Amino acid sequence: MMNWITEQNRKWWILAAMTTTVSMIFVDITVLPVVLPTLQRELVLSDLGLQWIINAYTLVLAVFVLAGGKLGDILGMKKTFCLGVSIFALASALCGLSSSDWTLVLSRGLQGIGGSLLLPATQAIIVSHFPPHQRGKALGLFVSVGSIFLALGPLIGGALTTYFSWHYVFWINIPIAILGLVLTSFSVPPMLGKKHAFDLRGFFILAIGVTSLVVALMQVQQWGWSSPAVLALLLIGIFSLVILFKRKHKPHASILDFELMGKKTFIASSSAIFCNQLIIMVTVFWAIYFQNILGFSPSKAGVYAFMANLPVLLAAPLGGFLVDRLGPRIPVMIGFSVVCFSLSWFSIFLRHENIWMLAPTLLFFGFGVSMIFTPSFVGMMNEVPAEKRGIASGMTSALRQFSSTLGLALFGTIYSSIYFNKLAQSLAANESTKSLNPSEMQGLLSHSPTAMQSLEQLSSTDAQYVFLSATNAFLDAFFSLNLSAAAVTIVGILIAWRLMKNQPVHRE
Repeated sequence: MMNWITEQNRKWWILAAMTTTVSMIFVDITVLPVVLPTLQRELVLSDLGLQWIINAYTLVLAVFVLAGGKLGDILGMKKTFCLGVSIFALASALCGLSSSDWTLVLSRGLQGIGGSLLLPATQAIIVSHFPPHQRGKALGLFVSVGSIFLALGPLIGGALTTYFSWHYVFWINIPIAILGLVLTSFSVPPMLGKKHAFDLRGFFILAIGVTSLVVALMQVQQWGWSSPAVLALLLIGIFSLVILFKRKHKPHASILDFELMGKKTFIASSSAIFCNQLIIMVTVFWAIYFQNILGFSPSKAGVYAFMANLPVLLAAPLGGFLVDRLGPRIPVMIGFSVVCFSLSWFSIFLRHENIWMLAPTLLFFGFGVSMIFTPSFVGMMNEVPAEKRGIASGMTSALRQFSSTLGLALFGTIYSSIYFNKLAQSLAANESTKSLNPSEMQGLLSHSPTAMQSLEQLSSTDAQYVFLSATNAFLDAFFSLNLSAAAVTIVGILIAWRLMKNQPVHRE
């Protein structure tokens, strides 16, 4: 293989290596939502427990990815990348071996540590080996080819869960990781790090702040807004972030690059990426809708999730093409507009419970989110000096993961609040069910053993009424989720219109 690599084609081999490895991240993103109802049933999880299985990964990634970007600058991107891939593969094996909710949550957190090392290095390695006028094309291909695995994730996960076991969905990462490490060892030249001070104190302040805010927003579903624990965590989170911001004038406060954060281009791109990633988290509830409301098996739900991911293959390179020639504003505005249409369509037709009526939602959503991310990221990285690409990429990855974690926490809170309120009202309206506790029916639509045992104690008429009440409560909550996400797209359109550049990158 080494004879095939020349200085002329090395950058394309590097792109192939990075694309192969990031594919396991894409698989991991799309494979899990399809498995959630099965996990809830087999591990007897609450709705909040399901959300923690996702957020254990995104929270750890959000906390550590900034450190990963900085360590990449210090140790060298290649070393950091290979370490991250190895940790992620090990954690994936442990996820597949998990037999309880807490072991799965811990293993997902370890995956987050691996991802925090490899993600910033991946993007920085690509940008460092392509000239500015080809970065849009390279990153578009990077996302597009990697998104083949993003699209295949639900198909693979649904089939493995239906015909074998959910444990297998994590083990598919292992051969991908091995192939990525082999390609990287041959193609990526040694990348020496530079001596930079690591802001350990700033890292801990950031970690405490982000973790406190996310845990508070997640647990408010169970503890309530008036809970002393929730209020204390919110105060700690806000106080920590204020302290971090006040340290910006100190030379050692380098966990965040406040000079970059003050640039208009960085603010615009980061804000668009934040909104985009927050919106994407609503699709976690789509997978539950397909199985709990439409009655699909995991494999069938995977087929339709595959439909939603297919447009990414076209939209990612198209977004890269457009940003190279037009600048980021127009493609990003197009992306948010398409996503807004998709979410609005879903809100209107979700009660029809007809998958073909929902097909435009699936197709347009995947197209729109890719049209947002690639132009936003390329537009930002074109403005970043070469020596700061590692920290810039790390900050962007941290922002995306924090947005994902925050999005799931917010959507989960909205869902739980509306679902349990509607279910409680419906149960109270019926004389023979008014004494039932709605919390006893958690996981009812997923046929959780605990909920089904409670249902079996009722008469057939009351059991049918309770199940119908739970279905209607879910649909009311799901309707609100999609409208809430659609409202975020309006914010994204305004950000792109007011702040983003409307001109292509200059060739060097």
